[in-house]
This record gives sequence, C-alpha cells and structure tokens, in this order.
Amino acid sequence: MSIFGVIGKPISHSKSPDLMNLYFRLSWQTGFYLRLALNNIGELRKFFELLKLKGVNVTSPFKEDAFSFVDKVSEEAKWANAVNTIVVNESGESSGYNTDFSGVKYVFDRYNVSVKDKRAVVIGLGGAGKVCARVLKDEGGEVTVVNRTLEKARNFALQEGCSYVPIDHLEDVVKEVDIVISALPRGVDLIKEEWLRPGQVFMDANYGVSPLKNVAKEKGCVVFDSLYWLVGQSIPAFEMFTGRKINTDEVSFSEVLKGKDFDAIAIIGFMLSGKTAVGRVLADRLGWEFVDLDATIEARAGKKIRDIFEQDGEEKFRLAESEILRRTIGRKKVVSCGGGVVIQRENRELLKRKCFNIWLLCSVDEALKRKTSDDRPLLNVEDTRKRAYEIFKSRIEFYADVSDIVILNEGKNLSEVVERLYEEIRIALIS
Repeated sequence: MSIFGVIGKPISHSKSPDLMNLYFRLSWQTGFYLRLALNNIGELRKFFELLKLKGVNVTSPFKEDAFSFVDKVSEEAKWANAVNTIVVNESGESSGYNTDFSGVKYVFDRYNVSVKDKRAVVIGLGGAGKVCARVLKDEGGEVTVVNRTLEKARNFALQEGCSYVPIDHLEDVVKEVDIVISALPRGVDLIKEEWLRPGQVFMDANYGVSPLKNVAKEKGCVVFDSLYWLVGQSIPAFEMFTGRKINTDEVSFSEVLKGKDFDAIAIIGFMLSGKTAVGRVLADRLGWEFVDLDATIEARAGKKIRDIFEQDGEEKFRLAESEILRRTIGRKKVVSCGGGVVIQRENRELLKRKCFNIWLLCSVDEALKRKTSDDRPLLNVEDTRKRAYEIFKSRIEFYADVSDIVILNEGKNLSEVVERLYEEIRIALIS
C-alpha cells in the first residue's frame, strides 16, 4: 500500500484526489491519495512520518515553501521558483519538480489550438502565470505579461523575451490579443466583459467557479476549462510517483471531477485523537447537531463500551456500531465515530457515500498521553504501546480509503483545528 497526497491552504476544493485515485484504478495499483490540510510546510514532515508518504503534490500557498523541504529540485522548478510535486525515493531522498509546464501544453493540445504566431496576454506572474507565459513563448506565441507590480513584469519580460505593459493598459492589450490567460489569485478578476470579443481564447487558471467563464462563452470566446491544466500536470506527477505509465484517452474527466454531495460530516481517526472534542465544537460552529457514536451505543446498550467488549465480545459491538451508524447519519449532523468504525467495509462505503469525512491525525505516542483511564478495552494489555501501534498500522489504509481531508490534531489548540476545518467545510460545500 502506498499513500500520496496534496497539500494546500485551503485544500478541500482540490480535485487532485479524484484524478489520482482514478489513475490508480487505471493502472491496476493499490494506493491512496489524500487532501492534507497543512498550516505550514513544517507540518509536512509529520505527515510523512505518520503516513509513510511516498510523495505529494503542492498547491497554493506552499509551492515556494516546498523548496525548504526537498533535498534537490529540477531545473523547471528552479526556473519557476515553485515546486508542485515532491517525490521521495526508497533511500528517503526527496526531489522537487514542477509539472505545470506539462499542464499548460496539455490544455492547448486538448483543444487543438496552436499558439504559434498568436498574440497572448498573461495576467498575473505568480508561479502559474510565469509557467504559462514561458510555455506560450516556447510554443511560438507573442506574449505580453501584466502584473500589478510593474517591476516584476518588466524583469520577467526582459528575462524571457516577452513584452510587458502597466496594469492600467490592461484593457488595450486584452482587446487586441488572440489569447487571454488570467493567472490571478482565486476570486480576483481584473478583466471586464466588454473587453472580450468573439473568437478569442480565454482561460482562468483557477479551475472551479469563475463567473467570467460564462461571460466569455456568451461573448463567443473559445473558453478553455482549466481543469485540463490540472489533468495535464497530474499525469506526469502520477508517473513519477509510481513509475507506471497511464492511458487517459477514453476517460471522461467531467464525470470524474463532478464533485461530491454531502449533508453530514463524520470525524474519523485513531482512538484518543480528539474526535469528540473537535466534533462537538465544530458542530456548534456550523450550527449543526452533534452525535457521539460511542456515547449513543452506550446509551442504547445501557452499559459502557468496555463492558460490551467484556460481556458480549468485539464482534457484537461492531454489529451494533454499524447499525447505529446507519441510523445516525443525517442532514446537518456532525458524527464523532469510534476509532474502529472504518474496519467494516459497509461502514466505509456508507461514510464515503453520505459524509464529508475528516481524519484527525496524531501520533500513537501523543494519543497514549491522553489516555487517563482503562476505558479502552483494546489497550488493556501488558504492552499498551506496542498494541496501540499495531492497531494504528492495521487501520491506516481504512482511514485513507474513507477520508476527504486529513488534519493534524497535535501541537495545536482546539480552536485552531476547528477554525481551519470550518473554513475547509465552507469551501467544500460550495465546490
């Protein structure tokens, strides 16, 4: 089993897991690809340690920070000053790459549009904008760059042999070019409808909701779906991760990337990872109902879980757990699940189908520090630490299979975790 992921802030909108998990199926490999909610690049080392990650993709705002994580970087990544793919080899050496170059080329190939001798403007010179301008120039386009910081645009243009104009000349250049690329941050839009004309190529580098896309279509522009940029950069990343080639010729990406509907949230994770505390406060923050699955089981059985284990056995407990889970999941509920709920396949399928699943992750040693009583029947053995590690290791793939987002719940306070999750959930509900 191999685990990979994508890091970003925010990250719940990312479609990379949909693509990468599809590639695993196409290549007949077993693997998992997760959304990892980092606050800073330093947390990535903890994720690698706990999940034994083989590699990650990197998105905003960590592409430049990723340089401090890797041991060496490719020439493309150095040029772009941005790492979007990290691969760790068997000896533990990490390498940083930038596959956005392949992503841009893939989009134009997908729409069968030649750049040669076409006039193009790229607005915004972050990592994506710089790569886009470089590719268009290399493909024979006449490229003009525009950036809010004029000096940055001037320096880039001199370096790459492009033209540049001040941002207050944006209207003039948009009206005259053949290709318009907006590489501005998500939610920032400087282009006006009346500047566009029929036949122009238009692309917003941010995939997802973009009001200007619909306007551009109505104006008769050829509108590129930038999801294909994501596809184009994900294919070489997957091949670097796994060493396997994949064929996507017959794939309907619109089906793969259509998103997930959910009206309930499940908190999953190892015992003592803080699921109840986080779930209760998160539910209050959302204004949703909170349900503690273990507490519900105890209330219905009329006895503690440790007594159910001792008197009836674990198998009977798991049957009750599955039944109550089915009955509990419902609209606008936050459900704190027991650590072993993911063991049963039917539970995993139910959670994936009905819930946005948050995996609270902490080390086994940290979890054991929080153990204050003997109410964990699976840990009532002579070597508690060894047994806890065995259980955690046996369940990692189940948590990975279910989770929609993973967040560390170690070395930070409760409100910090909840606020980050609250923002991620708001974005997930929109996207």
